[in-house]
Amino acid sequence: MTPKGDSGGGPPGLAVLALPAAAGAYGSLDSILNIAFPDLTDDLGIEVAALQWVVISFVLSYSVVLVAAGRLADRVGHTSVMRWGAAGSAAALAWCGLAPSYPALLAGRVAQGVTTAAVMAAAPALVTLSTTGDRRGRALGIFQMSAAVGLAIGPALGGPIVALFGWRGVFWVRVPLALGLAIAAARADRASPPRRRSGAGLLDAVRTAGASFVVANALTVLANGAMFAAWLLVPQYLVDELGASAVLGGVVLTTLPAATAVAAPVAGRLSDRFGAGPVATAGLAAEAIGLWAMSMLDLDSGLGWVAVMLAVVGTGLGLFSVPNMSFVMGSLPPDMQGAAGGLSLMMRTGGIVGGVAVAGALFDAREASDGFSAAFGFTFAWSAAICAVAFALSLARMTRPRRPGPGRTVPRRAGAG
Repeated sequence: MTPKGDSGGGPPGLAVLALPAAAGAYGSLDSILNIAFPDLTDDLGIEVAALQWVVISFVLSYSVVLVAAGRLADRVGHTSVMRWGAAGSAAALAWCGLAPSYPALLAGRVAQGVTTAAVMAAAPALVTLSTTGDRRGRALGIFQMSAAVGLAIGPALGGPIVALFGWRGVFWVRVPLALGLAIAAARADRASPPRRRSGAGLLDAVRTAGASFVVANALTVLANGAMFAAWLLVPQYLVDELGASAVLGGVVLTTLPAATAVAAPVAGRLSDRFGAGPVATAGLAAEAIGLWAMSMLDLDSGLGWVAVMLAVVGTGLGLFSVPNMSFVMGSLPPDMQGAAGGLSLMMRTGGIVGGVAVAGALFDAREASDGFSAAFGFTFAWSAAICAVAFALSLARMTRPRRPGPGRTVPRRAGAG
C-alpha cells in the first residue's frame, strides 16, 4: 500500500484509518483473558503457577514473530498479511476455546500469538503509508487510542462472558471479530495499489537511521517496563490492602488505559505541531511523576487518589508512545514500514515482559522482610527511577541533530528527533 498523497490540513480520514484502528483494538483484547483465570484453573485442574505459561506462550510467540511478520507484509502487502493473520487468529481462538487439555491450550496460545503478530505488525504501516509525514502523529494517535480502548474494555467484557459461558467464552467471542477483520482486510487488499520497493536491507536502513533510532526503541522498553508495576501490584493493593471489591478495583485500574486512550490522539496532534521529541519527553516526565506518587500510597489512601495517580501514569504513557512510534516509523523508508511497526511493537512487548520480571523481583525481595506496603512503595520508587532515566535519555536525544536517510527528509520541525 502506498501513500495516498493526502495533504489537507484536517484530521486523517477515518475511513482510511478504520482497518488499522480495528486491528489495534482487536490485538489488545487479549486482556479479556485475565478475569477467566480462576475458572480456567478449576476446569483444567492446573495450579495457579501454571497460568504464567498461558500468558508467556502467547506473548513470547507474538513478540518473536513481529518483525518478521512486518517485513513479510512489506514484501507481499500489508492488507494481505493482515487478512491471513486475522483468519489464522480466528482458527487459533476456536482451538483455544475447544482445547481439551492444558497442553492443547498452550499450543493454541502459541498459534494465537503468531497470527496476532501478523495482524498487529501490518497495522502501523497501513497508518503511516496512508498519511503524509506532517499528519503521521495524529493518525498514529488514533491507532494507539484504539489499542488502549481494547486493553481497557477487555476485563469489563470478560466478566459477563465468563459468567455466561465459562473461560472458553473469552476465546469464542473473539472468533467472529477476527473473521470480520479478515473480511475487511480482504476488501482493502483488492483496493490496494502496487507496492514500491527500494531494495535496501533492513539492517542497512537501521544503520542509516542513526543513533536516535536506537534510543527511541530503548525508550519504548523503559517506558513500558516501568509502567507495568501498576498492572502487577495495584490489583492486589486495591483488593487486599484497601478492601475494594474485585469489580470496583477493576474500575479503578481501568483509569490507566482509559487515560492513555484519551491522551493518544492529543499527543499525535501535538507531535505533528511541535515535533516528537518535546511531547515524548513531557510524557515520560508525567509517567515518572505518577509512578513516584504511587510509591507514596499507603493504607489511608483513597480509591479516588489511586485512580488519579493511575490516570497520570496512563496519560504520560499516551503522550510518550504516539510521538515516539511516529519517530521510529518515520526513521525507516516507506517500503520498510511493516518492519518498523513490528519492531516498535516488539520493543513495547519486551518492555512489558521485562517490567513484569523486574517489578516482581524487586517486590519479592522487599516483601519477605518488610511486608506488602514497604515492598509496594519500594517497587514503584524504582519504577519511577527507571522512567526518570528514560526521561533523561529523551531529553538528551532532542539535542542531537537527526541525519536524513536515503529517500527521506528531516521532519519539518526541529524537535522531531
